[in-house]
Amino acid sequence: VAVMGEIRAYAQNLAALVADNSAAEAASHVNAALGSVQSLANTVDGEGATRVPSFATPAGTGVNWLIGQYANYVKVHGLRTATREAKPVVERAAAIFETAAVFGSDLQREALTDAFQDKIDDYQDNREDSGRLNAAVGAAKMYDDFLVSKPGETFKKMGEAHTALADALQNPDLSLPQAISKIEDFAAQAEQLNKIVTDLAALRENE
Repeated sequence: VAVMGEIRAYAQNLAALVADNSAAEAASHVNAALGSVQSLANTVDGEGATRVPSFATPAGTGVNWLIGQYANYVKVHGLRTATREAKPVVERAAAIFETAAVFGSDLQREALTDAFQDKIDDYQDNREDSGRLNAAVGAAKMYDDFLVSKPGETFKKMGEAHTALADALQNPDLSLPQAISKIEDFAAQAEQLNKIVTDLAALRENE
């Protein structure tokens, strides 16, 4: 939950960055994104975490630039910096999640199956009890939600979405709208995963 929260914060900072109206705001959100990356690296890599550098606002190449043009320049430059630093960390986090989801899913599936069977057996003992029926239906829904979520596959997709974003941003011809589209894809994956992780954590608390 903690690691996924850091990835979500990073994705939200990238999304906030593209909505900024000034170079100063953009630089602030770049550093916020880099701060999230540092927190993620510290959690994933522990004491061996690489130090993530701060973002220095690039100098304009011409004194006649319009403010909006310069702000967009800082945005793209900042996005390149943030995603480049985040790429290896997010890839490691996604790999850890993917593996953990596979092994964790087996245990969770077994626990949910047992819980569902217990509720069904309980209902069979007294079919007139609507409370027992509702409990059986609730247990069935929990199990169904778990099967549909496929957390391991979704974690892999999130890592791939971020890698695609980071690689695309290294293309000097990439436009800001194209970058925004890829950020939205990654952010959507992060939001979906955050829900899966928090839901699974809630299931464990209710076992």
